[in-house]
Amino acid sequence: TLTASAIAEKYGIPFVNGESVAANLTERGFKWFFRTTPIASDIAKIYYDFLTDMKASGVKSDSIAIVHDTTEYGVSVANVITSAFKEKGKAIALDIPYTINATDVQGQVLQLKEKKPDVVIMIAYTSDAILYQKTMQALDYKPPMIIADDSGYSDPSMIKAVGKISKGILNRSSWSVGPAGSPTALIADMYKKKTGDDMDDTTGRAMQAFFVLCDAIDRAGSTEPAKIQAALKATDLKPNQLMMGYKGVKFDEKGQNILASSLIIQLQDGENYVAVWPKGSSQKAPELPYKGW
Repeated sequence: TLTASAIAEKYGIPFVNGESVAANLTERGFKWFFRTTPIASDIAKIYYDFLTDMKASGVKSDSIAIVHDTTEYGVSVANVITSAFKEKGKAIALDIPYTINATDVQGQVLQLKEKKPDVVIMIAYTSDAILYQKTMQALDYKPPMIIADDSGYSDPSMIKAVGKISKGILNRSSWSVGPAGSPTALIADMYKKKTGDDMDDTTGRAMQAFFVLCDAIDRAGSTEPAKIQAALKATDLKPNQLMMGYKGVKFDEKGQNILASSLIIQLQDGENYVAVWPKGSSQKAPELPYKGW
């Protein structure tokens, strides 16, 4: 996204991004870049508020470890979470980086096992997420709470591969299927029939961004880049016009959706995620501690 959006900016082409959460993407002074998804700072607030609620209910959440890859995504999200928690007077006890597409993460898991944090925040793409879950089982390590940062942990292939040994893993998401017959349930059904896979948060956020762009093109009544750019700047979509759980879509002067938001979901049965937080948007209560297998 960092590279592709720079090319779009050079040629004056509207670029609507639905998934990338690195904070610096909207800090470059670009005029053609728009992002609909919650970003790292939004995510950090969600984690902090969720853990504060859990602590109030008697769940120990003082010692926090962050495990992340060394990509732009992994490093930026880890840094923003660390800074945001520090501002609230809560230090991150352990920061464990690793190289993407790892072949062995025993060292990282053994480090967690030795330090015994109350909460482990996992920032990983799919292959690494699968490897971490398998390694945790092999080394018999079950932290009291694992919160996944979407990405690989939302991928249906991850759930197929290691869902049964990842029971109780928490995840951040803006996607929830909703009750039968609801617009989101209908979209999920159409997607499943078309692809054979269940709709997940990453796919949903990409689709939502595409719908936002379509809406802007419709309002512009043109495929002229400048007219689409003006329509994007004027976007003001309400929750009932969206398939994702955002409070709306409205861009600030940097192109960031100021109404983006997320839920905390949990893989309670090893097969399907359910919304567990916040209370007003949840289907079930969180089940803790983490079960694993």
